[in-house]
Amino acid sequence: MAMLTKVILKDDQLVPVVVEGVMVWVYSALDVLLTQGLTDVNGEVSFMLDGSADPGTEYILRFRKDGWSMTSGPTQKIRVLDPVVLPDTNIFDVQAHEYVHPESTDPQFCVLSGYLIDIFGRAWADRTIEFHLCPYFPETAAGGSSFPGDPSIVGRRMIVSSASVKTDVDGYLEVSLPRGGQFEVHLYGQEDPGNVIFFITVPDAAGWKVEEVFFPYIIILDWTTNPVEIPVGITTEVTFDVTLSDQRVLGNLATKDLLTFASADETIAIAVTQSGRLSITARALGSTTISVSRAANTVAVRNPQPAEIIADDLVIEVI
Repeated sequence: MAMLTKVILKDDQLVPVVVEGVMVWVYSALDVLLTQGLTDVNGEVSFMLDGSADPGTEYILRFRKDGWSMTSGPTQKIRVLDPVVLPDTNIFDVQAHEYVHPESTDPQFCVLSGYLIDIFGRAWADRTIEFHLCPYFPETAAGGSSFPGDPSIVGRRMIVSSASVKTDVDGYLEVSLPRGGQFEVHLYGQEDPGNVIFFITVPDAAGWKVEEVFFPYIIILDWTTNPVEIPVGITTEVTFDVTLSDQRVLGNLATKDLLTFASADETIAIAVTQSGRLSITARALGSTTISVSRAANTVAVRNPQPAEIIADDLVIEVI
């Protein structure tokens, strides 16, 4: 029998405060995604989950909220009881910790910060990291003239050179860069120092985590239209925007082959992607949904791996 199951998120202050806007994913014991939801203003999110007699039915919870981590780790196991015998309940408390980034006091700059280690887990200490502005060549400037983007203009200040910083004895990196700036990043002491190791875009934020900028990945997908009605036999292109971990928002064409889409019922409609374009072909009258996930090998190896994409299923109504 499905039982009302409640998850409550609070922070780790001496007097705990509820945490709103945490995405909670519920997986089966076999790690199959079952449902998901956001905590409300009371820090609560509720699900209807099948239970069983003590010790209960096991589920795995995963969480995400930018700038927060879970004290018990990125996953937590719960057991749902049916029946519930007091003092046991199907209410589960989870403690969250807010990571406070160093922030720029200049509204046009962002402080990137984080720790670097070597393959043995030791601090990557006293290493030089260089940031070089990437040339930017839009097709035309106002008035029809093309122009290069180096140097960049920040307010009435002109950036005319590259800069380098060093990690400290703990491998800690902290650097202030102009928001929206695009940089080549060289890590000296990492293989050939002449090689370009990263291309980054600086988030439009006062501060951000360096690993989310150096290794960006898709975290949110928003459909332009949902649901979508398609006549039988017609193929329609569907568009969407994605938000990356470095806070960039990109249209579907920029995603190329980073995503995979699946129809819940291919007898009604099928989904086909090519170079970021998603086309839906309506086959028969009825309704189905299109789910989305990241394509294989599109996220840097992480421990733990990031949560699934935050995205509603696309509802297809074939008429």
